Amino acid sequence: MTMVNNFRLIVSGFELNATCHILTDEQARRAIDIQQTHPEGTLSSIGYEIEQILAGFYLFQDNIWSISRPLINNSLSFRLVDHNGKSIETFSMKEMTNRLDIDHTLKSEKRVILPNKSKQNMLLYYEENKGDVCAFKISASDIPTPKEFNYLKGKMQTPDGFFEYIAGVFYNDEELLISYDDQDVAGKTSFMKLWVPD
Repeated sequence: MTMVNNFRLIVSGFELNATCHILTDEQARRAIDIQQTHPEGTLSSIGYEIEQILAGFYLFQDNIWSISRPLINNSLSFRLVDHNGKSIETFSMKEMTNRLDIDHTLKSEKRVILPNKSKQNMLLYYEENKGDVCAFKISASDIPTPKEFNYLKGKMQTPDGFFEYIAGVFYNDEELLISYDDQDVAGKTSFMKLWVPD
């Protein structure tokens, strides 16, 4: 009988934690007024206070989408640990395989902010946190190796540019469930921006 062991793949680096909202014209006008009268001239400096300023508005409720995933940059790393939490191996995304190179039926995940196309006022709140972002649980008879893991990229597109993130991780042909039980992050930066249609 083959013995099955439990492992966790802990993903460390920066967390992309973002939420996107559609504002009414009245809410958008109020937000623009706040921005123009604020000493720093930005919504970012207001942060969570916007919930008190815009009646009935909550940053992480009633959004059109939200995301909390590892950001793809030079700080991204993957650490395999056993069921006792003992580190086995740490490796980079370069040692893994892009899932799209294996499964051509898949598509990259996308989160977009296109105010001119949607003809809507769109507000983005974005936090960048650093540390252990998330983990994936694996059951295997042998110790997994980096080449057995695949990643699926995602992209958050805004009028000002884009961010890439890890949308999913596969072990062989199985997509792994993401867990935040191991999350241990500290806030590094945040910003808030409103785009209105031309």
